[in-house]
Amino acid sequence: MRCEARSLRKDWPALSVVFDAAVEDGRSLAILGPSGCGKSTALRLVAGLERPDSGKLLLGGSDATERPARERGLGVVFQDFALFPHLSVVDNVAYGLAVRGLSRAERRTKAEALLARLGLEGFERREVASLSGGERQRVALARALAIDPAAVLLDEPLSSLDPELRKRLRSELRDLQRREGFTMLAVTHDIEEAFLLGDEVALMDGGRVVQLGAPETLWLAPADAGVARFLGRGTVLPVLAFEPAPTGFVVARTALGALACREPPAGSVGGPHAVLLAADALVPVPVSSSATANGNAVLRGRVVRADFAGSLTRLELETAGGVRFRAELRGRGVSPGEAFAFAGGPEACLLVPERGGG
Repeated sequence: MRCEARSLRKDWPALSVVFDAAVEDGRSLAILGPSGCGKSTALRLVAGLERPDSGKLLLGGSDATERPARERGLGVVFQDFALFPHLSVVDNVAYGLAVRGLSRAERRTKAEALLARLGLEGFERREVASLSGGERQRVALARALAIDPAAVLLDEPLSSLDPELRKRLRSELRDLQRREGFTMLAVTHDIEEAFLLGDEVALMDGGRVVQLGAPETLWLAPADAGVARFLGRGTVLPVLAFEPAPTGFVVARTALGALACREPPAGSVGGPHAVLLAADALVPVPVSSSATANGNAVLRGRVVRADFAGSLTRLELETAGGVRFRAELRGRGVSPGEAFAFAGGPEACLLVPERGGG
């Protein structure tokens, strides 16, 4: 079922949350953002667990704004899973079916089939306390799916799990969503998790959706400097001035010198802007390279931090002038103090407006 929030608003003393987003039938939307940005409030407004102060919620094209949570037909998986410790696994899954009036035999048949689909065959009579974190997560998801929901809402359901289990289960969850074809909204503060779980990502900050789009769009074309800083693809540098440039390009003067960027689609650079210097698009060149390499700016610095991450090493470097920037190297270890140079062409230098400007 298609879910659409139109300026769905909740005013708190410290923050007003306004949620504008839609997820198509059978698709998934990840709601991403830092702690306190309003993403859990947004999910609770959709679920009917918070009453909006204004705005509208459409479920399948029908106005569901005033519809009680129990009548919205939504399955919800909470951060702590909210399983009933006094019930067996199968009775936890069947609980929502009992509320809907199915016979005991019908409830058990459906619950057992769901458990089998989620890899929990043979767990029916187990106690919740005996389950691992991953098993509890799947039981909670089975309970949410048992009522044939219009959509499944997940509020950071993997955050309490250890990193390796979390990585495995989010892949399993995404595979399950695609296979079963249910509509899904998932709240998370983890960028990698949001990109994996969502066909689209709604990035929230300060109670608002600041960018909505495919994961690739957010990564490669952040809407503004605030989005770029949160996603952490590289170094965000305020533009000090613009310089003459060939058609199709903009040359921005920054603390790292003049950087050539491709001209924004609108062709305008009015208002305050910044340059996202993408760490993954900088190309290592010999330290002795001239000021430009094939027309690209050359950035030199000494390593002040090197984080080895297996296939690559994430570097933080400092120039002779004391300006720091980030870069990535593949296939080798790096020691602090080593000198490096990187070429930054237009593919590595993205011009973005500062929030509220440009």
